[in-house]
Amino acid sequence: MGNLFAGLSSGSRALSYYQRGIETAGHNVANATTEGFSRQRVNPVAVAPTNDGGFWIGQGVDVSAITRMRDIFVDAQYRREIPVLGYWETRMQNITNLEYYVGDYDRATFQATLDNYWTNVESVHTNPSAATTREALVQSAKDMITSLTNMRANYDAYRYDLNTRIVDMVTEANQLIDDIAVITNKIALAANIGENPNDLLDERDLMAERLCKLTGATVSNPTVEEADGDYKIDLNGKFLVQGGALYDCKGQNIVNTRHLMLQPMVGNYGYYDVQVEYNQYEHSSDYSVASVVIERGATNPEKCPRNGVHDLFVERLANGRTWMVGGALGQSAGGERLDTIYSKDQALGISGTFSLEVGNAGVQAQSKIYIDPSNSALAGVIAQDPNVNGGPTEYEFRIAAGDFETYVNIKFNGTDWDFTSSNGSVTNLGSSAGADLTVEDIVNNLNNITLPSGDPAFTLTGAYDDPINPTVMTSFTIEADNNSDMRGHLLSITDVRGSLSYDMEIANKNPAVEITVTEDDTLTTIANKINDAYKCEAEYVTGDNAVYTTNPPGSIPSTPEAWLHANIVKEPNGTYYLALTSNVSGEANRINVLPGSVCDTNGDLSVARLLGFVGGADPASGSPTNATSYMQLSDDPNALSTIVTGDVYVNDAYFIYDDKHYLSESNSFADARIFKRNDVSNPTSYTWVNQMADELDRFGTGVRLNLHNLNTRYLADGSAASANDPVHIYVRPHLLTGEIYATLEARDDMVLGFEDYLDQIAYELVTEVNAVHYAGHGTGTANSETTGTAFFNHITQKYGASSSYELSINDAIVKDISLIAAGSGDGTGHSRGSADGANALAIAQLKQTKLFDGGSADFNEYFLKFVADLGTQGYTASYMLTSQQDVIDQLNTLRDSVMGVNTDEEMIDIIRFQQGISAIARYMTAIDDMLDRLINGMGRVGL
Repeated sequence: MGNLFAGLSSGSRALSYYQRGIETAGHNVANATTEGFSRQRVNPVAVAPTNDGGFWIGQGVDVSAITRMRDIFVDAQYRREIPVLGYWETRMQNITNLEYYVGDYDRATFQATLDNYWTNVESVHTNPSAATTREALVQSAKDMITSLTNMRANYDAYRYDLNTRIVDMVTEANQLIDDIAVITNKIALAANIGENPNDLLDERDLMAERLCKLTGATVSNPTVEEADGDYKIDLNGKFLVQGGALYDCKGQNIVNTRHLMLQPMVGNYGYYDVQVEYNQYEHSSDYSVASVVIERGATNPEKCPRNGVHDLFVERLANGRTWMVGGALGQSAGGERLDTIYSKDQALGISGTFSLEVGNAGVQAQSKIYIDPSNSALAGVIAQDPNVNGGPTEYEFRIAAGDFETYVNIKFNGTDWDFTSSNGSVTNLGSSAGADLTVEDIVNNLNNITLPSGDPAFTLTGAYDDPINPTVMTSFTIEADNNSDMRGHLLSITDVRGSLSYDMEIANKNPAVEITVTEDDTLTTIANKINDAYKCEAEYVTGDNAVYTTNPPGSIPSTPEAWLHANIVKEPNGTYYLALTSNVSGEANRINVLPGSVCDTNGDLSVARLLGFVGGADPASGSPTNATSYMQLSDDPNALSTIVTGDVYVNDAYFIYDDKHYLSESNSFADARIFKRNDVSNPTSYTWVNQMADELDRFGTGVRLNLHNLNTRYLADGSAASANDPVHIYVRPHLLTGEIYATLEARDDMVLGFEDYLDQIAYELVTEVNAVHYAGHGTGTANSETTGTAFFNHITQKYGASSSYELSINDAIVKDISLIAAGSGDGTGHSRGSADGANALAIAQLKQTKLFDGGSADFNEYFLKFVADLGTQGYTASYMLTSQQDVIDQLNTLRDSVMGVNTDEEMIDIIRFQQGISAIARYMTAIDDMLDRLINGMGRVGL
């Protein structure tokens, strides 16, 4: 009888199985369009048979589980690829937004306003005296500035919006992390009490995939990484979720998840970096010394290690100044400057010449090699015995670095050469070893030049280049000494008497221009002669009627960095003086005042003294000095004088980054001028990379430094490393893909990179136009003799140059359009007349001048390169997005083939299960009839 009732038990289990099958199929159909839903199926299993009298009797069917249809391998692929899709989707969206600001903004693109500006400059050249053309030029310049600064302002605003968007995305990610931990608890609880958690699993998977798309997180493989039973999600090795949620003692906060944290970046407007909780770090180990922006390319593994620690020592900060010369001690105070000039147009009654040169010889100057193949006896000889060849008997040259300068005099006494240095008082350095002046004499004696502190001023090192005479010193190098006062300063070496430094090839590289002063000249005409020399016409330099004498002959200052401008300054007491200002900021553009007759041997500095460019009494001896009178203008309206003579020198920032030495004219930069590299095994030994320190190098790919204070690396004598620890710059991004990473990249890579284009355009426009404009004359009765006026307000550094607080027209030009310097000078300090537009033409020609990318692009081409860069990135993003979408679509197809609901298939299952119910019902009816007959019919004969 037991076996008969067992049939009912089998039928009951079968009915339960078919019922579950129909319910599951119906659940599948109901969720056919539900995102993230996985098709479920009932897994039947035969119940173990029983032995009945030697026969094994089956016990029917049971439901072992209701499982989700998932392919673990395809799911893992999908989760690995979905962050890449999120990255390219977000990048494409950001590029589309950025393109808007380059396009038809207010129906006037920057390129159109720039073209209109150049057109109006050409109109001033054609009709320089017409007020309408000048007004049109000013208005077109305003329009151009408005277009450029608006574009920059919108980019800045977009950066701010992106930062806000990052906050929202991090909030979403953290909510997902917590929700995943909570639902993991629910799944475990359901599984423990025998319930089916499939829908909870689907919900968790959906949240996990969204988290992956946002952050690039990785979900553990349940068949491999979950051997301990914990569900895990990590972000580059840092666990965000590990098992179900555990709460604190108050039951409020989850304590076993790690959130994404918003880490403010000092130096990047406080914008947020995104880091993993309990793994947070600062980007600089000492913000008092340096802050940093991790920007374009910093996380590109092909260019920069993703996890990098960089050492930084800051030796000197830049002060952002331009060199100014003038205002030496006046005659009324015991000096030599004419300080009773009450009219800038009064004849000064002085005559003579002086010379000006802007530039430097680099950080290390290398002399020529003194080898004469035809006469080995001349190896190492710079100048032969004057008694033998009748050559010059005296040379003098000036060496300056930082705030130290000295005049080196080398004079033949009939037997040997005496070396002295002076800056007022005279210091004997020594004498030559014989009547021939040799390289070894230069090295031995110039190494004796000392600072007022007694420390060496310069280091000269001899080399032995002649294989025939290997013991003879045949060349040398000179650099500022490796002490705290001189280290890293650019050398300035100029000839005062003779041409020895030029002949030795250690002199400054830019041309020197001689200015001739006549008795009828005024401060105005002298200033005009100085200003006119920039890009002056060829007949002024060559020919019988040459106005300017230059060294080298025939050369002229032709770049803003190679020249200066002169302005007349009025003192509060009503007197006037002449001030010289370099066109470009930074130590590399040092102004050098030289004697007249730069191509002769008998020049002097008398005119330069009277004009206040050199001189003043030596504090110790009271005698006149040859010191250049560097100054700055006071910004105190209540000061008794406009002249500031304290702390007037120009400094570049000098820093060591990963054992490479750099200079920068500003304290905020990504590219700096490299000049040498240290030997890490010997801190006092180094290799020269670029002696001129004029080659830009990206010292840290994707890193932009902001220097704030000093952290000196060496002791004062340069002999050993100091006890100062380096500042560490950390590049350790926690996110490497996904939507948040793409948003960070857009904010700190793309937008900053595009703003660099705008800054470069603004900086070059201001610098180049101003340099030409300084050289030109105004128009009309009042200003036809006026030069030295800037068209744009001066900009000291490139970063931020395109912002509205930096880029603007000179107010003086706006108030008085007759100051627009359309005309050129005649070389005598006077204008060619108001009808002359030659200087406006020179400005207009800047439109086609190749000023960008190493002389390969003009203004319009560079702006088009900016547009092309944006377009190229957009095309790349579009292409990659399409490609990645194809990958995701393919994976989705594979996933849908497994987890997707096919309603036709589910209907077939429902019919199949329905038929199964009918069949098993028939079976159970038969069992019931049989049992009824056996139970109710047995023992009742005839019934």
